[in-house]
Amino acid sequence: MKKLFIFALTMLVIASCDSKKKSHDDKDDDKDRTEQMADDDDSEEEALTFKTITYKEMKGIAEVELSVAFPVKGNENLLKSIREYLNETFTDSYKGLLDDGKEMVKHYGDQLLDEYYELGQEYADDEYVTEVYFHKTITKEYETDGYVSLHEIADYYTGGVHGSVNDYGISFRKSDGRRFGVDMMRNTNGYDFHQVIKEGLKKYFCDNDHLSSISDEELKEYLVSFSGDIDDLPLPSAPPYLTKDGIRFVYQPYEISYFAAGTPEFTIPYEDAKPFLTSAAIEMIGK
Repeated sequence: MKKLFIFALTMLVIASCDSKKKSHDDKDDDKDRTEQMADDDDSEEEALTFKTITYKEMKGIAEVELSVAFPVKGNENLLKSIREYLNETFTDSYKGLLDDGKEMVKHYGDQLLDEYYELGQEYADDEYVTEVYFHKTITKEYETDGYVSLHEIADYYTGGVHGSVNDYGISFRKSDGRRFGVDMMRNTNGYDFHQVIKEGLKKYFCDNDHLSSISDEELKEYLVSFSGDIDDLPLPSAPPYLTKDGIRFVYQPYEISYFAAGTPEFTIPYEDAKPFLTSAAIEMIGK
């Protein structure tokens, strides 16, 4: 009887120990899960952040001024894609670390300064050319949860009657850094889209405060660099990009009109643009 009592007591102690161990293990599991959740929270992607990096130098009659919105925090794939674009939008000659924005901008600033200095030497005895210059500004145009767009303006003078300007934009999907340009468009060769281009340019060239558009014949007078059918206008050479108000299209100087016309442009509101957008673009825009 005594042996039976001792055996029962022993089994009770073992069961109690197992219960305590199980309870302890459960707490450890809960702790592990809590730590994992904390790790997951810590791994949440940082908000996309830009830092403006500038360069301004003069050498002889040459001046170079750069101002670049450089991404410093955010999704690694997105950062890589934007930094590659910034490198390529100059000459893609910088071979250093892409995350070193200061070094990248300095590289291109110094390179351009040397080029424009040599150019300036050619005008040493020219009383009409007192300076040559290159100015470039890259800013964040617009950002949503789905995408971010950059806007680039470059104006430069290399001699002659006047300087020139380039106006470009590009959009990036934030989830993976994919660039979106003309590839986000579809059905752009059809009659309907050509009418969108025509109407957009009519509004651009309309300088009458009491009118919102001009006639086909009046538009033709502006399109001195285009000799085709007014209902078959080409897309701009620069890629379209996403803005707050819609998709912006920009023609460069002399592309379809004379220099004084500037950079003819038009914006298609997102709702109107849907028939001409790919499904990936519509999903990214989220409108």
